[in-house]
Amino acid sequence: MDVNILIWPWWVQALLGAAGLFWSLDTWAKLRTRPPWAPGLVAVTTGLTIFSLILLGAGLWRVMT
Repeated sequence: MDVNILIWPWWVQALLGAAGLFWSLDTWAKLRTRPPWAPGLVAVTTGLTIFSLILLGAGLWRVMT
């Protein structure tokens, strides 16, 4: 599959990844100072962090190809 024929351009993909990563890092910082206020917050934040890193990496990889 050609990665350059996706719905959005590479910079949108990288921007979405960066925004998700910023949000998840902010949540991790809040979790360090107080216990989770929602039971599944740690698992969801872990998933968001991983997905954001993949999205950001894939967006930047598309620039180099």
